[in-house]
Amino acid sequence: MGRKIGEILIVLGMIFLLNVLGSRAEEKVQIYQIYCEEPNGEKGYYTKSVKVEIEHLDQECITKFQLNFPDGKELTGKLEKAKEKIVLEESLFEKGNYHLIIWMENKEGKMVEGTEQKREIKIDKEAPADPISFQYSKHDGEEQIISNEEITVEMTASDDTSGIQGIYYQINEEEYQFLEGNCVSVVIPVGFEGNLSAYAIDGAGNKGEVTKSSKIICEDEIPEILIRASEGLEKWYNKPCLIQIDISEHGVASGIKQVICSVNNKVVQNREYERGEKETENVTISVDKLSEIVVEVSDWAGNYTKKREKILFDNENPQLILEGAEDYCIAANDKTLTCKAIDNQRIVSVGGTIIWNDANGNRIQKRIESWEKDGEQYFAKENLTESGKYKVYLEAVDQAGNRSEKEMQIIMDKENPLIHKIEELEGKYVPFFEWKYDISEIVEDFTTYTYRINMDGRICEQNKKYTREGKHSLELIAEDLAGNTSSMEVGFFIDHTPPEIQIDCSKEEKKLDIVLGEEHDFLDAVFINEKKQQIGENERKFSHIFEKSGSYEVLVFARDLAGNQSEKKVAFEIEGEKSFFQNLIQPKKEILKERKTEKRQNSYEALMWILVITGIAVIGIRYKKTSQNREDAG
Repeated sequence: MGRKIGEILIVLGMIFLLNVLGSRAEEKVQIYQIYCEEPNGEKGYYTKSVKVEIEHLDQECITKFQLNFPDGKELTGKLEKAKEKIVLEESLFEKGNYHLIIWMENKEGKMVEGTEQKREIKIDKEAPADPISFQYSKHDGEEQIISNEEITVEMTASDDTSGIQGIYYQINEEEYQFLEGNCVSVVIPVGFEGNLSAYAIDGAGNKGEVTKSSKIICEDEIPEILIRASEGLEKWYNKPCLIQIDISEHGVASGIKQVICSVNNKVVQNREYERGEKETENVTISVDKLSEIVVEVSDWAGNYTKKREKILFDNENPQLILEGAEDYCIAANDKTLTCKAIDNQRIVSVGGTIIWNDANGNRIQKRIESWEKDGEQYFAKENLTESGKYKVYLEAVDQAGNRSEKEMQIIMDKENPLIHKIEELEGKYVPFFEWKYDISEIVEDFTTYTYRINMDGRICEQNKKYTREGKHSLELIAEDLAGNTSSMEVGFFIDHTPPEIQIDCSKEEKKLDIVLGEEHDFLDAVFINEKKQQIGENERKFSHIFEKSGSYEVLVFARDLAGNQSEKKVAFEIEGEKSFFQNLIQPKKEILKERKTEKRQNSYEALMWILVITGIAVIGIRYKKTSQNREDAG
């Protein structure tokens, strides 16, 4: 400001001096007049168009002028007549510093002393044309200027006319600040995010256009890392576990540049990001064993952080051991079992159950309560003394939730095998014999066993049908794995011959007798003219007296103990007393005629018998009528 005031005082002093000199010259010559506006800009600069007017006043002398252009050109002229004027138009004054010299000469061509004036006309009508350039102490030439420490920004402006007076700058929305000079610097503190705005003022006071810097991010906060497990970091896992990694930047953020995730020193994720792409990120990984997870994150400002977490993992089940017997063993002596539970980590639960099925089918269940701890091992002892089937069940759970189960089956067998159903064959009659029994239904034992079947002293063949009639013997011998043996022998009969039915009738007695041939044969039913007769149970004989003459048909059903069946049908007549003529013509024959089921020898013989019988019947009828007539006449 003081410099500007000094320049104004100098100009006023020059004007005053010219006026004094002019007044002195007026005594001799009348000096010319100059008409020009005062500079409107700073430091004597015109920032708008200007014109200069010169008026000649003296009649004896002439006025001359010379205008020197910034490029070295000259414009000269003279005024000779009183009241003559010349105007230096605005178009002459474009840009730069112009020097105007005015003086007067006498008729002899000599300069009139005290008439010379020199005036500088400075023209700058344009603001600084070039934008302000920004230079950054950390980075330059990037769309974003990012640093984790303070940044010095250098601002440079230029003007080829009046030069640069200074630069005004603004940080975000704050007020503009002024720095003198064409190259100035501003320090950006940590925690800043935004732009610098700046414009230049040239020597004439022309204001340049506002220029914005690149976006500046100056932050030193490290990214935040949060590692989460599906059920918490303190829990033991026994199956694949999802790990959620949350990464974020807070406040002034430059953005995530790189994320590296490692599991047990092996990189499983390595992601890189563009500038400003991510301020938050989520990464999911899976682990299936004891793991140390390390997460490394860097941002674009150069901040770096690392975080590690340990995932407790145990997918190995506890080890269960049963000592003192083998699984599915068969024992005849007492057994002492030692139960053990072992784990590489910590067992949180151990238990066991013994289920005993005795020989009578009773089921008894009890818990194993005798557990003791020895270091990281649990053990218990149990005694097995009674016969029966034992099922021992153990279980253990470790702190990761791994569960183990173990089963053992033991048979205590002090009894001989039991043989069933064979006794049912004793004394029995069967049409044939074939071994088709399920051995599991015949032999009963706690253990597996071997067996042998003999038929009449020889090995009985499976699926063979024995049909030889008579008495037979069957023997079964069984031996279990404990060495206990049992045997059973039975006798039975094979009979596949149907009962023989004998039917006899006495003429004189008019009696029917039915007799079966064997002692083990029995009558099932007897029918006379389709009427069922009453017989006793298991009867072998049947008798019947006929009270009336006539035709009769007897049907007999019989069975034996082997289930064989037979039947026999017989037709016959019971006649009354015959006349003399009937006895004469009728050949004497048996009263009982057996109607066999076989066919007659031939059809001719049958036809002849029909004709003979018919003829005899006709003769008999006629004879009877004749005799009746005689009786009636007598």
